[in-house]
Amino acid sequence: MSKLISRENAGRMIKASKGKIFTVQNIKKDGSARKFNGRINVQKGVKGVGLPFNPDDHNLITIYDMQAGGFRMVNMTTVNKLTINKETYEVI
Repeated sequence: MSKLISRENAGRMIKASKGKIFTVQNIKKDGSARKFNGRINVQKGVKGVGLPFNPDDHNLITIYDMQAGGFRMVNMTTVNKLTINKETYEVI
């Protein structure tokens, strides 16, 4: 049985994960589901250039996708499931 949490709480939980691996599922623009196994605060592959925009302004969180081996942006407005610390949450 999964617990219900808000999108804001899901974002806070991801940012507070301190590099622990989590799974997040969201809906892509074409309507299909995408699942990421990732973590935040990864330094591998960072070139130090930075982003030309602030991800928080667009409700995005940058994660390192463990399966793809690269950085991805997760749109928090489309997240519907989060598994973190061995707990699964339905995001509403």
